[in-house]
Amino acid sequence: NSIVGAGIIGLAFALNGAGLWLGLVMLVMIAILTDFSVNLLIRTGVKADCLGYEALCHSLFGNAGFWVTTVCMWFFATGAMLAYLVIIGDTVPVVLLRFTGLAFFQQR
Repeated sequence: NSIVGAGIIGLAFALNGAGLWLGLVMLVMIAILTDFSVNLLIRTGVKADCLGYEALCHSLFGNAGFWVTTVCMWFFATGAMLAYLVIIGDTVPVVLLRFTGLAFFQQR
């Protein structure tokens, strides 16, 4: 789903940069904030009788809210897709080289 999404990809890098203890503290803080925001979205959606981001924003903010949410979700999904493609492009050639010995996949 898109609640956690592609951000999980950079988690190891962020923890490495922050250090063990600060990284763990930040991880717990972000988990608490994520839990709060997801619960807030669910409760608001139930009260407004809406099942999705777009419907909820349309209910609360009208057509402008619907379109702003739709465009933001499109950019978010496109960015996640590009992040996955970059990771695949960086990882698969190394794995194929290791298992097949062919350097063909290393050439760009």
